[in-house]
Amino acid sequence: MSVGSEIGVEIDIRGNRIQIRSTSTSNVPPKGPQSSLLSNRTKNFMQKFVFRSISLQQPAEQLAILHAYSSIVAFQEGQPNTYLLAATNSNMEHIMQKILSEESVDNKPTNHSPAAASVTQK
Repeated sequence: MSVGSEIGVEIDIRGNRIQIRSTSTSNVPPKGPQSSLLSNRTKNFMQKFVFRSISLQQPAEQLAILHAYSSIVAFQEGQPNTYLLAATNSNMEHIMQKILSEESVDNKPTNHSPAAASVTQK
C-alpha cells in the first residue's frame, strides 16, 4: 500500500514538480490548492504515528527484532546503537514489548536505562 493511497491522492513527482490527483471515490473535486490538499492529508496521515528513540543495550538481538518487524515499524540509526522508531501506537506497543523485557516496558517516555534499553518518546 502506498502513502498516496493512504492519504487519498495519487502523487506524481518529476524533478522539482509534484502533480496531485485525487483518488477519492467522491465526485466532488477537492477544494483549495493542491499543495494545501497534500499538506493537510499528509499531516493527518502522520498523526497516526508515534516516534520513539531507543538505545539498544543488546544490539544484535534487538536489531534482529526490528528487522523481523520492519513491515510495521520504520527505524533509522542516529548515533551508534541508538535508533529512531516510527509506527502506529498499537504497533509501537507490540514492538516495544518484543524489544524490552515485560518488567521494563513502560508506556510513558523515560530517559533512564532499563535493563534492555532506554526509551524516549519524540
